[in-house]
Amino acid sequence: MDTNMWRHPYQEDKQLLDKLLSESFPGRSAIREQLQMCQVRNFDENGSLEFLISADAPRADVLYVIPAEGFFQDSDGVLAHALLHVVNGIATEIEVFKEDNSVVQDKRRFKDIEILPLG
Repeated sequence: MDTNMWRHPYQEDKQLLDKLLSESFPGRSAIREQLQMCQVRNFDENGSLEFLISADAPRADVLYVIPAEGFFQDSDGVLAHALLHVVNGIATEIEVFKEDNSVVQDKRRFKDIEILPLG
């Protein structure tokens, strides 16, 4: 996989985005609008995504740099996390990692993610 190429989000990317935006938090609607026409690229083997957002996209007035976090159990039983990062009102990335620092084995489990809205 060439992780440096910008592309439209795949179905599994969209599932993860939808899940992270499923709970209400300040700035969520602006982030949704930003991500509607964004491009993404992976920057690790876990499925972490960097976003390319239009310069004229609305700014999200979030309370925290990480306004939403999700977690799921990977197929090996280890807990994995997905953190939505927002910098200066723009969604910049979703960071995905496992608690034991191993690589996520089953990205289909993104659909089972449980969300912690942080604000």
